[in-house]
Amino acid sequence: RSMLQSVGLFAAKLVFEQSPDPVESTARLLKMKKILPDAYYLEFYLGQNLVRLGRHDEALLHLNRALTLNPEEEDIPYIYSFIGDCLKDLGKYKEAIAMLEKGRTIDDERPDLHNLLGFCHFKLEKYETAVHHFTRAVELFPSSAIDYANLGVNYRKLGKNEEAIKNFELALEMDKSIDFARTHLEELSAQA
Repeated sequence: RSMLQSVGLFAAKLVFEQSPDPVESTARLLKMKKILPDAYYLEFYLGQNLVRLGRHDEALLHLNRALTLNPEEEDIPYIYSFIGDCLKDLGKYKEAIAMLEKGRTIDDERPDLHNLLGFCHFKLEKYETAVHHFTRAVELFPSSAIDYANLGVNYRKLGKNEEAIKNFELALEMDKSIDFARTHLEELSAQA
């Protein structure tokens, strides 16, 4: 990576992370893009900013362009993760899965990819596959309360209520604010 690229990446990351206003940081990133028009990381951060503004379709254009600008190998799974997340937010679950799987072929050790894959498979009512991905997410990041709660939901859909209860309890032990886990747990306890 050249010195200009490294400085540009650092500056873009600072603009994105330090600016609470996505409109302002988008304007600053666009100024940087005039100097570095083919910097993949500017497209990546522009895409993330547009997601923060709720402009997912525009974000996808920037995120997909980032992939065409020779990103660093280590950054490619991040880009696929954000593309998948964006597609998920648009309700395009099959497309999201395709992008997330591309990221997973490069790095299967990312809990975010497995969390998003689990969510998309859940939305498509593929509960066994969702369980697989949420299980992998908690293997990689054992303190992820939301993934235990998501496991509980999918086990419940599969009629595996004991597993569901165990996962809801684990989730609530870690994070008492996960209301849907509490609701499911109360419903299952009332049935017992």
